[in-house]
Amino acid sequence: MTLGLASLLVYIAICSMQTYAYGNYFTDYSIDINNSSVLSKNSDKNDPEVTPCPKASDILPCVCHFNQDHMYMDIDCSGVINDSDFARVFIQIIPFRRFRKLTIGPKVMVLSAGIFDDITFEQITEHGGTLEIVETLVLEPSINTLKEVDFSNNRLIEFPFSIMHQFEVLEVLHLQDNQYESVKDLHSPSVKDLSLGSDKMTDLPVFQANVLPALEVLSIVDSPIQNILPGSFSNLESLQQLTLTGLELFHIVSETFTEDECFTSLSLINSHIKQIDPNAIHFCPNMTVDVSNNDLILLDESTWKPLLEVYGSLDINGNPIWCDCSIAWLVQTSDFQARVIGQCNDGTDFADLTPDNFLDCRQ
Repeated sequence: MTLGLASLLVYIAICSMQTYAYGNYFTDYSIDINNSSVLSKNSDKNDPEVTPCPKASDILPCVCHFNQDHMYMDIDCSGVINDSDFARVFIQIIPFRRFRKLTIGPKVMVLSAGIFDDITFEQITEHGGTLEIVETLVLEPSINTLKEVDFSNNRLIEFPFSIMHQFEVLEVLHLQDNQYESVKDLHSPSVKDLSLGSDKMTDLPVFQANVLPALEVLSIVDSPIQNILPGSFSNLESLQQLTLTGLELFHIVSETFTEDECFTSLSLINSHIKQIDPNAIHFCPNMTVDVSNNDLILLDESTWKPLLEVYGSLDINGNPIWCDCSIAWLVQTSDFQARVIGQCNDGTDFADLTPDNFLDCRQ
């Protein structure tokens, strides 16, 4: 028996023991290895390239890859030219119905309910395409298998946020850089990494208590959001890393981030911020804060010294900071200076400043 055929038998054995909500991994197709209508192969059943993938010519322009070492199939549909071309692939005979990853082509605009029949995936991605609509039930066959969805940088106006709580193994949901107007009724017991953002989303989502109990990493990007209400993230009890970038925040007022929002990392990047008030951020020990690429001109002691006193660090690169006496407090404490990255508005690196530069400043 060849290595390829032996691997396939193991694959069949593993899959045949797995039962999901939509029935056995297999359809009613025979799994007799002598049945050439089931096995995809380059020549015959003794060929080492025998795989559980569909026949290559049936699913063109999609391509199926079988990983023999780890026993999974991926299907890449990057080459499809339109929605109907994509739909045609999944009405072909596909004996083995569980794939690890589906890559959708950039020209697919609508994922219609029922298109996948009972075929399941663990990962689905279309990044940088023209996807506009994900219908409510299209992902339902993968309700017990789907772990990762990446539809970032598309044209999404419709996505089934309200049923995400049914996908209990889903951990990664990336939907930034799209065109939906809001995010409503998003609940998930399992999502750990969430990215949102749309050029039409003007308000932060409202995160009620217990709606995202496992969420550890949250990014909200490239959206015309101007306000953060105090405590907006306080119900996200597991949140460790918060990134807000490409917003229109301008002014971060006192107590925007409260003591109930204790992050290891907070990034407020490229969001037109001109002022961050004292006590705007509750600083936790060893916290990393990134406010790079904004419009800050002052490194205010009352705002930032509390961060450095709890051994936190600050990245303030890309801001036109005045390096006058208002920054003397930083340079006169070497431990503080070592944990702040940035430059003066004349290009001088903070690391090159010395106390001698500020001899004329009064304490």
